Amino acid sequence: MIGFLRDIQRLLFTKEETMNSFRIGLIVLAALLECTGLAQAQTAKNLVGTWSLVSNVLTREDGTKNLNETLKGIAMFDTGGNFIILNSRSDLPKFQSNNRSTGTAEENKAVVGGSLSVFGTFTVENNDINLKVEGGSWAAWNGTVQKRLILSLTADELRYTVRGSVGGSNVNVLKRIN
Repeated sequence: MIGFLRDIQRLLFTKEETMNSFRIGLIVLAALLECTGLAQAQTAKNLVGTWSLVSNVLTREDGTKNLNETLKGIAMFDTGGNFIILNSRSDLPKFQSNNRSTGTAEENKAVVGGSLSVFGTFTVENNDINLKVEGGSWAAWNGTVQKRLILSLTADELRYTVRGSVGGSNVNVLKRIN
């Protein structure tokens, strides 16, 4: 079959036209792959900077979705491979005692459930951000590698998904602030 196609190609096109057609086909394929975000794996260099959380949508294990409208966050990735991510609900209670060591059970529960911070080192492989967590507010992640699957990454926007610390999965959208 391949020989037959080559014979037709020789009859219809010169060698130069065949090469030009091949080159055009490769350019079209590369453009299509670039548009779908599959052309090349992301690199850590693409991620370096400071990002502000725009939205966080939790899809629970039963399929229901929850847009967390009060969540604010920031993520920083530096050229040395270090990161810090801080997320906090804007409606966290102020402790009546004005002392974080003497919060009530309700105040403590609200703060633990409404904030998350992690720091450590990161790498990017293919479309995965690998966060090697050295510490943070959720001790269960300390010493682990947390993966974030990059859904899209442009100069100004990062979209990734992650398994939620409360179950289900989150899609986070961040905008670059520098």
